[in-house]
Order: sequence, then C-alpha cells, then structure tokens
Amino acid sequence: MKINLNQLLIEYGYNKEEASRIITYSLNALRDEQLYNNIIRIYNNFLKRGYSKTEIRKMSLKFPLIYRYSASHIESKIDFFIEKGYSKNVIKKMFIKCPSLLSFSDDTLERKREYLKGKGYSDKQINKMTTLVPSIYSFSEQYMDKKRNYLLEQGYSNQDINKMTIDLPQLYGINKENIEEKRKYLLKKGYNEEDIHKLTVSLPSIYGYSVENIESKRSCLKECGYDEEEINTLTVNLPALYGCSEENISKKIWYFNLYGMNNLILEDTLKLMQSVELTYARSCFLVSSGYTLEQSTFKYLFLNAKMFEQKFGVTKEEVRELYPYEEYEENLILGGYIQKTKQKKKVK
Repeated sequence: MKINLNQLLIEYGYNKEEASRIITYSLNALRDEQLYNNIIRIYNNFLKRGYSKTEIRKMSLKFPLIYRYSASHIESKIDFFIEKGYSKNVIKKMFIKCPSLLSFSDDTLERKREYLKGKGYSDKQINKMTTLVPSIYSFSEQYMDKKRNYLLEQGYSNQDINKMTIDLPQLYGINKENIEEKRKYLLKKGYNEEDIHKLTVSLPSIYGYSVENIESKRSCLKECGYDEEEINTLTVNLPALYGCSEENISKKIWYFNLYGMNNLILEDTLKLMQSVELTYARSCFLVSSGYTLEQSTFKYLFLNAKMFEQKFGVTKEEVRELYPYEEYEENLILGGYIQKTKQKKKVK
C-alpha cells in the first residue's frame, strides 16, 4: 500500500501547509508507515475520548509531536493527572491548552509539583493554577525563581506572591518589562507604592489589564462625578472596581447618586460589592414598605442577609423575587415612592 500522509491529514481537516508541518516534525522519529498508522490511531483515540476534530487539529498544530505517542502513553498521562485530583474534563481542557504536557515524564511533573509545594502551595492550589495555566508544568524552576525574586524586590512577600499567582497564575508568564510599565503608569496616576501593593495583591489581574482597559474604568468613574484623587481612593479601597464592566460600575453607583449618597461610597467603598440586583430589590422593598431612603435608612440596603431578614422578615431570595432587577427601567425609585414608568418604543 502506498502511504500518503498528506492526503490522510487533509482528510482529517488540515490544509496542505499544516499537514507538511506535522509530517516534518514527526518524521524525525518515525518512518512514513509508522507515522501513518500512528496518526490514525491517535486521532481516533482522541475522538473516542470526546475531543472534537477541531480540538485535535488545534492540539496537533500546537504540538505536532503529539502523533509520535502511543495510546498507552496518553492513557498513562491521564491516569497521572487523575491521581493528582484533576477531573477528566479538566484534563481534556489542559491538553487542549497545552498538548506538550504529553511530553513530560511522570517524574518531571512530580518534581514540579514538589517544587511548588516547597514554595507554600497546597495540592489544591497547584491544581487550580495549572488548570488555568497548564504551561506552568513546562516552566523551569530557575525561571519561576527569577520571577518570584523580582516580585520580592518590588516589596511583595512570599505569601503575597502565592496569593497573587493563585488568583492570576498567568502572572508567572508576564514579563518583567510589562510589570514595570504598569507600575510606572499607576505611579503617574497618583498612586503611591503602598497603594500599588494593595491594588495588585487584591487584584493581581491589574498587571494583565491594558492601559486602555484601566483608563476606560477611570473615565466611567469620572462620568459618575468623581475626580482623579477620589477615583484612586475608591480603587484602593475596592480594587475589584477595575475588574467590573463600565455598565456595572455605573449601575452600582446610580443608586447612591440618585439619593445624593455618593459620599458614602468614598467612606465605605465596600458597599459597592453588593450586587446591583440585590440593591435594587431592597430599595423597592423598603420604599414600598413606607420607608424614605435617606441618610438614616440608606444603610439598610447593605445589611447582611441574616440581619436584613431579622429586621424585615424577608430573605434575600424572596426580596429579589418580589422585585426582579430586569424591571428596573419600569420601576424608577424617586424620593420616597415608586413611580411606574413605561419605556416608549422608538418607531424606525
């Protein structure tokens, strides 16, 4: 039988250039006939495991050597990760993101886990990080030590670094230059070193955000009536604001501005952590119960669930069911009563 590797790969959905690339990489170790049989066997093996043709193609283009491995090798690698506490579905996602995981021996993977444990991570935390960024298994210990030492030089403790990398495992892959540029940008915005420390330990993804993304959040807060210094105060108190959409920020602040309570946000920014849906529902409930929302009663909107239920006899779920946020455009709270409004449809 004449072996036609190109034709086989094209039948599997690869174009000519992609087929040539896979053959070039894999033929360094395998003869035509062996590679032909391997491609069929491994391709079908992944199909049986629930991978789509697109996912198999994606993996093999990232890591063409995937067709050099036997089905038993793939099985043993899956068994290793299952033993470490990953689910089959998670392992599948990890292989799609980083198919080169198949190239590491169990001993190599185990050594990386021991290295991370030595840095203070638990098995559960290691699994969380590597689920999001499986390529951590491919980082050398020297590379990771260098990144950690750089962060230590910036004033972070080992505990800070662990927290940040658990929340944002991608931090291990962000280069030093990008981190330094982001820190310089934040300094220019009026934050001091202590502010930057607090911001980035609480929300390490700031290091991954573009300047444009951060600027758009700041512009939104300006439109809500806050100046540059107040924006810095708000975001240091609640760094998660930089992770909210502009729409969500505006909706959260809307209630405060409506009642002239926007200064409360500066005094207790954490009130913005409450969902818009719950704030809206509680507002409607209190107004319909005869309360006027003012300085003395506005605090009731932010009682914890147990205290709110004890005081008003209604659970968080019940109040949200009574006043679904989807209807907020029809239920505009004004002063001490609810005014029903109807949105007029524009005729095109």
